[in-house]
Amino acid sequence: VISKFAQDEFALGSMERGRTVFEGLLDSYPKRVDLWNVYADKEIKAGEFDKARGIFQRVTTLKLSSKAIKGVFKKWL
Repeated sequence: VISKFAQDEFALGSMERGRTVFEGLLDSYPKRVDLWNVYADKEIKAGEFDKARGIFQRVTTLKLSSKAIKGVFKKWL
């Protein structure tokens, strides 16, 4: 529910508030790769490619399963 709110806020409201909600979610659930992917997708859609790269760099520093990190690398490339 909060993820959907963050997506809506990003798309329809303030991008900065959307980022704040996503950052809060990622602080609470750092291993939720789906949240990282949605956040990066929203940044890419907004044309913020440098911010999306930063998100991908941050997620690759986490200790994740090989299956999860493989999906991140596929999306990053």
